[in-house]
Amino acid sequence: MANDFSGDANCVALWKFENGALLTDSKGTNTLTDFNTVVADTVNFKEGAASALFTPANLEMFYCLDGNLDAGFPLKNGDATKVFSVCMWFRAASDINCALFGKGASGTYSLHVEILGATDNNKLYIYNGYNSGASVESVNHATSLTMDGSVWYHLGLVLDGVNKTIFAKLQLADGT
Repeated sequence: MANDFSGDANCVALWKFENGALLTDSKGTNTLTDFNTVVADTVNFKEGAASALFTPANLEMFYCLDGNLDAGFPLKNGDATKVFSVCMWFRAASDINCALFGKGASGTYSLHVEILGATDNNKLYIYNGYNSGASVESVNHATSLTMDGSVWYHLGLVLDGVNKTIFAKLQLADGT
């Protein structure tokens, strides 16, 4: 696999969303919990042989409680470093608001990545919450995303929660 980070000492979790192993962390023991039955899509995927197909209208999602995360997981309760990076492929196939990724506590958050559908012209937003969620820094992608499921996007982001900075790069699968 071209993007296998399993041997990288800085990688603490790696979810490949493979058929039969959608919830499995190939790097650590951060097993996800399925909510409302996410299915494997063995037709549309960018790496491996499948991807996870989330249906926002059904509120489908994966989650892992903070207490179940491995020691040293970034942004885990008690983490003072607050440095986090994540990369993902995604396709947007609905114009409703849709969370892509988040890490935080109930009612507050440390990091939240979402597409604001029809309410904000299908744009990607990234939020860095702090002060128990009372304060937030955010960045958004200026261009509206294609929302018909035909376009793959790659998102890479780095959050420095101490200095409250976010660096994000969003590009199309063809590199533009």
